[in-house]
Amino acid sequence: PSLAVGTAGGVHLVWSDERYRNPDVFYRSTTVDDEMINDDVCSSPNQDQPALAVDATGRAYALWEDQRHGDAGIYFSYRPAGGNWQIPTRLQDAGVQGDRFSPAIAVDAAGNAAAVWSDTRNGEADIYFAQRPAGGSWSASEALPAAAQDYWDRSPDVAVDAAGNAYVVWDRWDYEHTDDTVLFAQRSPAGAWSQPEELGYSETDMHPAIAADALGNVMLLFKDYLLRSS
Repeated sequence: PSLAVGTAGGVHLVWSDERYRNPDVFYRSTTVDDEMINDDVCSSPNQDQPALAVDATGRAYALWEDQRHGDAGIYFSYRPAGGNWQIPTRLQDAGVQGDRFSPAIAVDAAGNAAAVWSDTRNGEADIYFAQRPAGGSWSASEALPAAAQDYWDRSPDVAVDAAGNAYVVWDRWDYEHTDDTVLFAQRSPAGAWSQPEELGYSETDMHPAIAADALGNVMLLFKDYLLRSS
């Protein structure tokens, strides 16, 4: 499940639900009962791993992992305040293959959105980013600064601030040495990425979450086994 709180205190929730046999993505808020977001109930194996964000006007934005075409793709829909969920669209660059999973989304007060996910188009799993201006279309995806091989980048999260900066954290699994490390990178409004910075204190840091306020103060949460328990 994914939870977001609107500026008026309204609570919004999305989750994956198997009430119609295959997992579908559902939405509920303090004023709306269950609504199914994806548009192909029972026709594909899974719609799963939803992520949700809400802007200052109450518009809701959802991403999820969707297998309606056989591979794992990332789909998007949004719901105007008081309206209905729009027809889902796929975040897919033309001619690009490979599974995409673990999406995350953030929006600023005006409804400018940023998305990240884990992507296997190059064999390894790397973190990719795309953005959507309020009322517009998604940009082409871009990879975060490249890492060496033998890493599996996963579990990303993203936050944005009022100045247009995007902040991304993720879990890098070194499957040769079975280590997990939390990394952080920042994208400027002009599109320049900082070099990834390692965070955490042990060899098993994972499942990060990030938030940013309007002033650009960033808060990070992650799982750590430094004391031999999570």
